[in-house]
Amino acid sequence: MTFIVAPDSSAGDKFGNSISIYDNHLIIAARHDDDIASDAGAVHVYVLPSNVEPWKWVQKVLHPEGLSGDVFGWSTSIYDGEVVVSSQSGDVLVYGDYTGERR
Repeated sequence: MTFIVAPDSSAGDKFGNSISIYDNHLIIAARHDDDIASDAGAVHVYVLPSNVEPWKWVQKVLHPEGLSGDVFGWSTSIYDGEVVVSSQSGDVLVYGDYTGERR
C-alpha cells in the first residue's frame, strides 16, 4: 500500500477529491488549495518511475488566472500526455506533456 500526499498539503485543501491515472502518470486535485487565492485550487502531477518504486511528485499546476473560489481541479482527466482540468467557475484548461503548459 502506498500513501500519496501533496508536498505542501495543508488542512482543508481537499487533496484527492479528483484523481485521474493513465499509464505511469497520476494527477491529483487539491480543490481548495490557497496558493493563489482562497480555494483557487491546484493539481499535482506524479510519475511512477518503475513498477517497484513509489509514486514521485513532479509538479504542482495552478490555474494561470486563479481567483478565490475557482476550485481548480473540480474535475480531472488524463490520457496519452494530455491533462484536462476544470474548475467550479466553469473554466476547462488543457495541458500537454504533463508539464502544466497550456495547449
